[in-house]
Amino acid sequence: MRTLVTILFLVFANFAFGAEFSIQATLDSYRVSAGEQFIFEVELQINGSTNSEMPIPTLPNLNHFAELVGSSEPESSSFSFVNGKTQRSVTKTYQLVYLAKKEGKYKIPTIHLNFEGRSYRTQPLELLVTKASTGEVDPTKNLFVKAETEKKEYYVNEQITIHYKIFTLLGITNIPNISIPDYLGVTSEILDQPQRLTTKSINIKGKKFTTADIRTVALFPNKADDLRIEPVKVTCDVQVPSKRTRSRRRSLFDDDFFGGFNRTERRIVPSNTLNLKIKPLPTKGKPVGFSGAVGKFKFSANLSANSANVGDAVSLNLRVEGSGNLKTMELPKVNIPAGVEVYDPETKDDIRKNSQKIFGNKEAHYILVPRRGGEIVIPSIKFSYFDPQEEKYFTSETGDLKISVSGDVSEGFGSSVPVGKQNVVSQGTDIRFIQSGITISDGGKLPSNFWFLNIIPVLLIGIAYIFVQVQHRNEANKDQIRVKKAGSVALKKLKKAESLLDSGEPLEFYVELHRATLEYFALKVGVSEKGVVWEQLKEKLEAKKIESELILQLEETLNTCNFARFAPGSDKHSEKENLLNKVVELITQTEKTI
Repeated sequence: MRTLVTILFLVFANFAFGAEFSIQATLDSYRVSAGEQFIFEVELQINGSTNSEMPIPTLPNLNHFAELVGSSEPESSSFSFVNGKTQRSVTKTYQLVYLAKKEGKYKIPTIHLNFEGRSYRTQPLELLVTKASTGEVDPTKNLFVKAETEKKEYYVNEQITIHYKIFTLLGITNIPNISIPDYLGVTSEILDQPQRLTTKSINIKGKKFTTADIRTVALFPNKADDLRIEPVKVTCDVQVPSKRTRSRRRSLFDDDFFGGFNRTERRIVPSNTLNLKIKPLPTKGKPVGFSGAVGKFKFSANLSANSANVGDAVSLNLRVEGSGNLKTMELPKVNIPAGVEVYDPETKDDIRKNSQKIFGNKEAHYILVPRRGGEIVIPSIKFSYFDPQEEKYFTSETGDLKISVSGDVSEGFGSSVPVGKQNVVSQGTDIRFIQSGITISDGGKLPSNFWFLNIIPVLLIGIAYIFVQVQHRNEANKDQIRVKKAGSVALKKLKKAESLLDSGEPLEFYVELHRATLEYFALKVGVSEKGVVWEQLKEKLEAKKIESELILQLEETLNTCNFARFAPGSDKHSEKENLLNKVVELITQTEKTI
C-alpha cells in the first residue's frame, strides 16, 4: 500500500511540477515604410524542472523583402518557490533587426518546434511595408532617432550643423553607439558626442518622451547640388517589459528589484534622411580675388618694424580669425615689390570647436629682407568673405604697408653684423668673457667631487632610458601576445568549423565560423570579443588602415553567417567550404597588415 501511494505521489508530483514549454513570435511593428527597420522576435520559455536542452528553432527567411542588419540572442533565468520546491524558468530570445526593402504585404510563416515529444508552433504574422517615408520620423514608436538642421537650404562652404537626438519611452542602459556615415561631397567634423547624456522630457502627441542629444556634426558642402544625408544607425541597449506565460504563477522573484518586469534588448535604430539644397555663392558683388571664405571673420596684417637697414629681416604677419570654413579657406596673396627678398611663409592654424561651430584663426608669417635703400611699399592686402546670414560679401583692407630702409646694397647686411668679443670692453667686473677651457688647479688634480657631479647624472639618465625601453618592450609584448592569441583562437575554431562541414548540422557550422571570424578580428584590433558590435569593429579596422575592400568582404562574410544562422538556406558542402576558405583568405590578408 505504502509503495502504491509513493508511486502515485511521484506521478502527481511530476504532473504538478513538470516542465512547461512555450514559443511565440512577435513584431515590434506590423506596419513599416521601405527603408525603415523592424524587429522580428522569437521567444522560447521553459518553466519547471527538466533536463532537456532549449531547442533551436528554424527561423523563417525574410530575404525576399528585408535585409538582416543586426541580431542578438539574450537568455535569462529566474527562480520561484511553488509548494516548497524551487522552480526554474529559462527564457531564450532571438531578436532579429531587419531593414524593410520592398513594398508589399508579407506573411511571416509559422515556426514549428518539438520539445519533449510534443509539437509547438507560433501564430503566423503579417507585415505591411509601405512606400518609403519622406524622411520624417515616426513618433508613434517607443524609440526613434531624429536628425535636425536649422534650415533646408545652405550656401557652398556654409556650415551645416546637424543635431542627432534620441527619443525614447524605454530606459536606455548605455551610451548609444552611432555609426559614421559617408558624407559625400562635404567636409565633416564631429562637434560634440557626449559621454554622459543630458536628458529632458518632451510631450509628443500625448506621450511623454525622454530625449537627449547624442551627436552634433558640422558639415561644409563643397559644391552646389542637392545634398542627401543618409541615416546614421544608433545601437543601444534598452529595458523592455518582460513577456510572461499566462500559465506561470507569479513569484517573489518577479519583483522589479530582481529585474522580473524588465529585460535588456539591443536595438539598432536608424535616423531619418535629410534632403538639403546647396546653393552656389552669388556672383553679384563677388570681389576680385575672393578665395572662398564663408562665415564671419576679421582680418589684420602688420609689420614687425616700419624702418630697417638694408639686410635687416622684417616680418609681415597676416591673421584671419572668426568662425566658418577655416580648414578649407585660403589666406590672401601678398604682392612683394622688387628689391625685397622674401622667404616662404610659415603658416599656423589654431582651429577649435564647441558644440555649435568651428572657430579659431589662421596665420601666415613672411620674412622680408630689403636689398636696397629707400621706401618700400607693400600694396594694400585685401581679404574678402561671404556672410551667409547677411547674404553678402565683405572686404577688409589693410592699406599700403611701408618700410623705410636705410643704407644701400654696398653695405651688405647693414648693422646686423654680429658683435665680436673685441667689441666688448670690460668695466670693472661687470662683464667677463666665458672661459673656453677648463683650468685645473691644485697641481693638476681634479676636485674630489668632480666624478660624482659629472658621472652620476649620466648613470641616472642611462638607468631612466633603460627603464623606459623595458616598459615599451613590455607593452609591445602585450600587443604581440594579443596578436598571437588571435591567430591561435581563430585556428582552433576554424578547425572545429571544418570538422562540421559534413556533420549534417549546418547551424553549428555557421555559428562556429561566425564566432571564429568575429573573435579573431576583435582580438586583432584590441577590442573585447564579448559583445563587440560591427560598427565598433569597423571603426577600429579603418583606424588600423585595413583596406576598405577587405572590410567590405568581412562584413559580407559575417552577414552570410548571420543569414545562415537565422534563416533556412542551402546545406551544400561546396558553399560552406567556399565560405570557410574566404575566412581563411581574409585572415591571411590581415596577417600581412597587422
